[in-house]
Amino acid sequence: MIGKKMLSGDFNLTKISFPIKCMAPQSALMTQTLFITTFPVYLNRASKTEDPVERMKLFMTAAFSW
Repeated sequence: MIGKKMLSGDFNLTKISFPIKCMAPQSALMTQTLFITTFPVYLNRASKTEDPVERMKLFMTAAFSW
């Protein structure tokens, strides 16, 4: 359905249905707690790494962990 809307030029996200299975089964408080506990672990490890590629990978891991 999204593909049809994009091709026709009528791409309005407010009118497209979204499957409930895609929603997170967690509350906002649970999500924030998970973010607060995992984000600093990867950032601290990234700050101690000398290799810039490894530092970028750890930073991206921290960003995606949320």
